Amino acid sequence: MKMKQMNKLRADQGGFTLLELLVVITLIAALAVGALIAYDASAIRPKRPRQPIPTSKSTTRFANTKR
Repeated sequence: MKMKQMNKLRADQGGFTLLELLVVITLIAALAVGALIAYDASAIRPKRPRQPIPTSKSTTRFANTKR
């Protein structure tokens, strides 16, 4: 009697197939590779040198104020 109940319980449990697990692992790996490429691409791009700060009077709003 117990064997029949155990076999029925196993049949009802279902679960993931190997193919479904492989698909999920592949998708996670693809997302990880895409994230690494996006992160490394920022290091590959040459950065522009900083522009000097303009010193004209129109851009220095508080140059003449007393402290």
